[in-house]
Amino acid sequence: MNRSEYEAKVLEMLGDPKEVDSDLRAFENDAKLLSSRHQHLISQYPNQWVGIFGGKVAATGRTLDSVIAELNSAGIPRGRAIVRYISKNPRKMFL
Repeated sequence: MNRSEYEAKVLEMLGDPKEVDSDLRAFENDAKLLSSRHQHLISQYPNQWVGIFGGKVAATGRTLDSVIAELNSAGIPRGRAIVRYISKNPRKMFL
């Protein structure tokens, strides 16, 4: 497979570059929201799973399965939502 065939195959797998760019920017914004509002999330959803999508908390639950089910019910693609466990007691790392 030469370079142009390889590039065409990669583009075929990824899809429309504009759509990919839009999805990546949305994911980046959701990741920033998770980071910037982490303290708020800890106080509002201690020791729970949260699903962030579209700039907001789209699902919450005590179990990962319940959050996934809620995302599915809302028609939110799992691969596009950020799902994290919000622990009241964050892990400490010693290096």
